[in-house]
Amino acid sequence: AILSAVGSVIVGFIILINRRYRLTVDRMMLYLLLPSLLVSCVTLYSRICYEELACKIVGMFMNLGILGQRLTMLCLVINLLIFEKFNKSPKHLELGYISITITACVVLSSLPWITNSYGPAGVWCWIKGETPADNEMRFGCFYFWMLAAIVIEIILFSMLLPRTLR
Repeated sequence: AILSAVGSVIVGFIILINRRYRLTVDRMMLYLLLPSLLVSCVTLYSRICYEELACKIVGMFMNLGILGQRLTMLCLVINLLIFEKFNKSPKHLELGYISITITACVVLSSLPWITNSYGPAGVWCWIKGETPADNEMRFGCFYFWMLAAIVIEIILFSMLLPRTLR
């Protein structure tokens, strides 16, 4: 987790110092670093704190960060496909990417909080697996969206591959 946090900070610093944030794709890489840094920090914190409320907060931020990484990556792939297909950067979609990603992550991470499903889940803090409702919450607020994003990314990459090999 320390290595991941340091790597995120270094990559972000390199992007900023080289002014590589003028293109939408470069800014999206910066946006991708934010949830990565969040996950790294929360993982480090979870190693030293096991109180119940802290565990719930860690679980929520862990869910938020990991979903944020995946959905930001999906937006990045969508952006690349649009750029490749129309040969121009869809700058006007950037705010939409950010809004949809943040809204989806906050909603999907808040639902287990509302239903009191966060807590110790084995060796880490996340959505507990004590009841069938907790398992449904895990699937509905995490696994389904992760799997859907990965499948969509594979489809989009398969659409990009022939174009890039030409």
